Amino acid sequence: LHGEMVAIQYAHKMLNSFSLRKPGKAYHLYTSCEPCAMWLGGTFWSGVPKLVCAATNDDAEAIGLNEGPVFPQSYKAFDDSGVKVARNIMQKEGAFVLQKYGQEGLIYNA
Repeated sequence: LHGEMVAIQYAHKMLNSFSLRKPGKAYHLYTSCEPCAMWLGGTFWSGVPKLVCAATNDDAEAIGLNEGPVFPQSYKAFDDSGVKVARNIMQKEGAFVLQKYGQEGLIYNA
């Protein structure tokens, strides 16, 4: 599992709820990169009302990560379901983290 999926699972467990969309509460997901195919679906199911992403999919692919397609329609589906998405927030810093990982980590699907 990616960290985003683990964070969603912990949040659901802590709240004893399958939804992170609660009246009067804001449970947002902040992540170092745009969604991969796996946690894109998990984010929809989680009920999270806001997603904030740093690095881009292009930044992930630049270090050899290829984690499935995410289409422009995916972002429209977020919008249609009431999930606000902020992209490229601290993109350079997020890309730097990915580059470090590419130099020191294991790219498991390369």
